[in-house]
Amino acid sequence: MPTPNDRRPIAARATGWARALSSRLAASAISPNQISVASIAFAGAGAAALLTLPGWPGLLLCALGIQLRLVCNLID
Repeated sequence: MPTPNDRRPIAARATGWARALSSRLAASAISPNQISVASIAFAGAGAAALLTLPGWPGLLLCALGIQLRLVCNLID
């Protein structure tokens, strides 16, 4: 089983919001695999927005999808 020292150091993991979110998710029934699937869904939604919505709305929703995917990666 991996230990906390096996993880790549990312400074954002030490922020209060990331620790609080990780703690709440660890106490819930949500598994790490479900977080990974959510990451894929956010990436797909961002790509779909970029491909289907013209101009800044598509870019904005794509950027949101990217950020949500990165948050999933951070807490996974």
